[in-house]
Amino acid sequence: MNVNCTPTTTSIPLWIVILCLLISLVGIADHDLWTPDEPREAAIMLSMSRTGNLIIPDLAGVPFVEKPPLYYIVGAGALRLLASLLGATTALRLTSSLWGLGALAMTGLLARRLLGREQGVLAMVLLATMPGFIHVTHWMLVDNALLFFVTAALWCFTEAYIRSRLGFLPWAAVFTGGAFLSKGFIGP
Repeated sequence: MNVNCTPTTTSIPLWIVILCLLISLVGIADHDLWTPDEPREAAIMLSMSRTGNLIIPDLAGVPFVEKPPLYYIVGAGALRLLASLLGATTALRLTSSLWGLGALAMTGLLARRLLGREQGVLAMVLLATMPGFIHVTHWMLVDNALLFFVTAALWCFTEAYIRSRLGFLPWAAVFTGGAFLSKGFIGP
């Protein structure tokens, strides 16, 4: 492991960006909700967007406290902003795809710091093309937000530890908090 590598450039090849965007976005608008999770997740986010209650998620008027509210808050915001343009289902799935794109970026940055520039790009491509990753990021699941926040926190901790960039520690704490607010104690 080359922990002292210094990236020579910050750019990612355009074809990698296009590949990641295509893989993440193609197919999110061509089908209805998938059972068992999507109908429940969509109903919770729809309720939040309609009632404005962003503290306690509810399902059919009953508090749903199995999971923290962050994922649902973001989805409710997407409904308010994008549902009239894209449709409710696509707006909600877009949030999962965006969490996935964020996780790809954080994976690339983490691998780049630990292994080098080319390996960072390779890590992004490998993750982006894994069938499980594609499936999960095309599905409304709180795990997408969890994946992003955990990967982002790891990258920040790595920057702080390996490069002595202590300014990344507060961001690591923010991302760790995001992981907790996405999935509870499993996140941090």
